[in-house]
Amino acid sequence: MTERKKDLLTIAALLGVLVAFFSKILFTTKIIRAPDIINEFYWGVVESKRMSLGELLDFGQVKAAWDIYLNSGFTSEGAYAAVHLLIHQKLFFYFMPAPESVAWLIVLNLFLGGTGLFLYCRAIGTSRKSAFLAGLIFAVAPENASLINAGHVMKIATISLAPWAF
Repeated sequence: MTERKKDLLTIAALLGVLVAFFSKILFTTKIIRAPDIINEFYWGVVESKRMSLGELLDFGQVKAAWDIYLNSGFTSEGAYAAVHLLIHQKLFFYFMPAPESVAWLIVLNLFLGGTGLFLYCRAIGTSRKSAFLAGLIFAVAPENASLINAGHVMKIATISLAPWAF
């Protein structure tokens, strides 16, 4: 077996471990009871289900959506302007049933970050086992995984891109 195939098999094992670890939130029809998910994030998912695919992907809908009454004036997801650039996320929510799609997006983002760290570790010469452990720790460490309880979906997505920067 080639080194590349061994690495791909290890990445698949990482996905399997994460699916097993987070199975309680992945295989349910219940929403994650987190403040930011219930109060803010989930309603964007619900709205994407109401739109047609053409409306969902229409860039003509980009507009500033600053609301001084929501969150003491903070924007929500970049005042929704940045959301139009997250086409993969919009399609994910459109085709996958809610509320499961939120949990799957969170876990897949943690997997993306874990995979990035695995590949980074392999690139700098660590063993496959050590790189796997690094990716797993990234995904299940309380610093990242506990963000699920707060409902910080987009923070998890952002943090998960960090290993890919290196």
